[in-house]
Amino acid sequence: MNIPASKAYEGPSGIGRDSIWLTAEDLIEGRDFDVTIEKVLIYPEVTFQGGRKKTNMLGLKFVGKDRVLGLNATNRKALNKMFGNITSGWKGGVITLYVSDTQLAGETVKCLRIRSKPARAASAAEDLLGDDDDPTAEGPEEA
Repeated sequence: MNIPASKAYEGPSGIGRDSIWLTAEDLIEGRDFDVTIEKVLIYPEVTFQGGRKKTNMLGLKFVGKDRVLGLNATNRKALNKMFGNITSGWKGGVITLYVSDTQLAGETVKCLRIRSKPARAASAAEDLLGDDDDPTAEGPEEA
């Protein structure tokens, strides 16, 4: 018997899907993923499971990633708000992807959502330390 080569794997299960589409199954729930939009693609007609068809579906190709995020109305509107409604303005934009829940056909399912990449907030330790870790800052005056 010829057994194919294998190795242990402990990442997201989406790797096992034979698909070009990026889905919630490809990311780790509870973790944000920052990506840069390489280009916007248009698919004249896409057929979904169950035979439902969508015309002129937009997709996002990200720098250094193989899978494409097909845009639903919620994510398309988020991009319009962030970068405007002309898709050429989306190229090079940095966004955050995260796993969320949505309702589909009467049941709750996992989905991917987009938000703008927020500025990093200072950690509690940084707030407590202030500029104390800056070697060029002057220390307290001695009495």
